[in-house]
This record gives sequence, C-alpha cells and structure tokens, in this order.
Amino acid sequence: NLTNAITAYYSGRYGKAYRLFRPLAAQGNHQAQFHLGLILGRGLHQSNNTQAATPLLLEALPTIRKQANQRVAWAQGALGDYFSDGLVVEKSYTQAAFWYRKGAAQGHPGSQNNLGWLYMKGLGVEPNADAALRLFHAAAQQGVYQAQHNLDILEGMAATDN
Repeated sequence: NLTNAITAYYSGRYGKAYRLFRPLAAQGNHQAQFHLGLILGRGLHQSNNTQAATPLLLEALPTIRKQANQRVAWAQGALGDYFSDGLVVEKSYTQAAFWYRKGAAQGHPGSQNNLGWLYMKGLGVEPNADAALRLFHAAAQQGVYQAQHNLDILEGMAATDN
C-alpha cells in the first residue's frame, strides 16, 4: 500500500519502494506517480531514466500543484522537489525553498530534510548551518534515512572548520 511504499522510500529502501509504487502509479495514484518519477529521474533504484520519469511527473503535477495550494504538506514538499530537480519545470532553488518551508512548517519530513539541504548548501537561501541542523534532526527523528546522512555531512563540515 501507499504508506508502506512511502516508508520504504524515506528509509532509503528504494528498490522496495519502486516495487510498491509501480502498481499504485499504474492505477493513477498521483502520490505514487510522483515518487516513482523521482526514483526513476534521480536514479535511486537503477540508473537515471528521465524518459520514464517525465510522463509520471507531468501527470501528477497538476494535482500536486492544486494540493500544495490547498496546504497539503506532502504536496508542498513534492512541489519543492519539482523545482529543486528541474526535471519537468524550470529549476529554481528559490521556489523549492518556498515550498519546502511550507511543508516543513507542517512537519513534513521530506520537506524538512530538503530545506535543510538548501540551507546547508546555500541554494535559494542564505547558508545557515543551525537551521540545516535543526531541520535534519527533525527529519531524522521521523525516519528519513537521508537526513541522518546529511547530519553526518554537516557535522563533518563543522569538524573541519574547527
């Protein structure tokens, strides 16, 4: 089901997430189409396959835009991903940060992690290690595998600065 697929995705088990999202995406589930598109477009399960990712992401985009504007947290984070990746919309880290902030304010773990990354790298926002650290911790506490990895990177950067 969708919950198991999302759990697998955020815990870094992309092969399992891919297998769980595929039938849901084929049934027209926009959240599954989006996540499957990210897995394919980012090469998280196999090599990058933007040709397969693009139709999935394009089909889900109108619903995600609508839901993001209706303050649905996962959709706000998803719209941030669209702008961050630039696979089917023009890349804009400023727009990504705008949508990630909205999702993160509602406690969406993916938004927290991704906004933290933008703060860590200074992409679309002023660099802010404290904000990145706070956001990574919040996302990691909700089981986002990548957030723990980002914490390790940030702490390694701080150690080399001292």
